[in-house]
Amino acid sequence: MYSVLALLASDDYDDAYISSSLLSLFCLISSVVLLAMFFEINHAGCLAGIAFFVIHFLPVQSDLQVGNVNTVQLFLLSVFLLLRKRYRGLLGGLGGGVVLGLALCFKPNILLSVLFFFWITLVHRRYRKLVQSFSGLLLGCALAVLVSALYFGSIECWAQWLGPLTKVAGSDKWHVAMGNYGVSRILFEWTGHDVSLATLAGLGVLFLLLSWAGKRRQEGARPHSATASEARREFAEDALSIGLGCLLMLLSARLVWFHYYTLTIPLIVFFLGKLGRKRAMGGVAVAGLSILLMSGLPLPHFGLDPHLSVALRFNVATMLLYGLGVWALTGSVRERGTERPGP
Repeated sequence: MYSVLALLASDDYDDAYISSSLLSLFCLISSVVLLAMFFEINHAGCLAGIAFFVIHFLPVQSDLQVGNVNTVQLFLLSVFLLLRKRYRGLLGGLGGGVVLGLALCFKPNILLSVLFFFWITLVHRRYRKLVQSFSGLLLGCALAVLVSALYFGSIECWAQWLGPLTKVAGSDKWHVAMGNYGVSRILFEWTGHDVSLATLAGLGVLFLLLSWAGKRRQEGARPHSATASEARREFAEDALSIGLGCLLMLLSARLVWFHYYTLTIPLIVFFLGKLGRKRAMGGVAVAGLSILLMSGLPLPHFGLDPHLSVALRFNVATMLLYGLGVWALTGSVRERGTERPGP
């Protein structure tokens, strides 16, 4: 990450900050455009989404203000989905894996997205895609290690980075009032007990079980499938696995800064893309409620501390999206073109 961000370094703070902000805006706008294209949102909806996320979405505002890299992560994940969407052969598998490896090494908190993607690929027995993507992942990680080692002059930079990183992420000193909005932190302050591992295990098992149920349901519907609808379904599963991995990180990590919730955008756009479909209006409603809860609109705090109130809003939105996302893996929320034909 630092070897990439060093390209923006400057002796003048204002110049460096402006360069960082422009990069973040480019990554955000590009990501929203790509996601809107993937999920068939029209141009007007895409422009409205860009305007909202830039002006009213609190996590993005925080990311821009503090100069963090969540929009860059969002962009890398969107490029990965672009390769998966456009290319079903070697470029989509190997190339997508390379981008996923670079994204993982850029900031490892998307590890669950990587694991979920490979689990979905394995469950559906897409073995060629699995091999290509895993090979690309290894290549991308190797490339990231090589570039950073060349820049810093030694591979030891990774140990020097990961050591403090794990200590910071595992520390108990980051309070809700300081901007650590994770569910685990809220419950720790209320009860004194760390529930991060329990949350990770419980919600992770839910993902595994419902993704397996979705695979079995698809096997029963296979006679009605066509190549085009299979491709749509496969891409939807890829997008859901990436988005749900981000959400589980937000719900289970001990340290979840305000701006990390930028990574809820993929699933928000996924469900907003179903606007106009009667059987999917529940997903649209949840996505709409989520962006409202994470917006900068003047919502009441109901007598709570403002930081706690916002943290609860963010986590309610994230839990709703996660619940709907894992339910969508069962095939209950269908993609355009995958509905079963009538009698």
